[in-house]
Amino acid sequence: QTGMSYAQYMKLNIWDIAGMSDTSVEVLSTGDDKSRLYLKMGAYYLRSPYSDLSLITSAGGVQSTVSDLLKFGEAILTNKLVSAETLALMIDVSDSLAPAAGDDPYGLGWSVYLEQQNGRIISHSGSQPGASAYFKIYLDKEVVVATLSNAFGTKKSSWWLTENLAAIVMNNNE
Repeated sequence: QTGMSYAQYMKLNIWDIAGMSDTSVEVLSTGDDKSRLYLKMGAYYLRSPYSDLSLITSAGGVQSTVSDLLKFGEAILTNKLVSAETLALMIDVSDSLAPAAGDDPYGLGWSVYLEQQNGRIISHSGSQPGASAYFKIYLDKEVVVATLSNAFGTKKSSWWLTENLAAIVMNNNE
């Protein structure tokens, strides 16, 4: 036990170290600086009802920006948050049962992939009422891509955009 709240611990040990100044836990407010959230229903976008995510802080109640997620990815790549040895343990899926169950290999907090052209890749996605996100780190290429959408039901679009942005960045780096 640290004696700190989840928000205090994350700020001190993750967000400050990574330089993530626009990341925090959700608090019950509707500030002007927040995006309006929507639900995608077929071809229509409906205003999402407000949901209090402060009730599920560590399971989706964190708010951030694409810029901060890119900083988080860089901190992973440069071993500011975890050592290379710890990251290797986190993404070791050699004993994973996920493929046998029909799922993608999943380490400690990361989906883990190995692509012939791009090497080792770790990713995480998420969605909740009014938002969808996709985040990928191409470990061997040292490329981080993050997309955020202010609409639930757009996770597939977020994935597609992430893939295309990564391709553009990696083609420009070659």
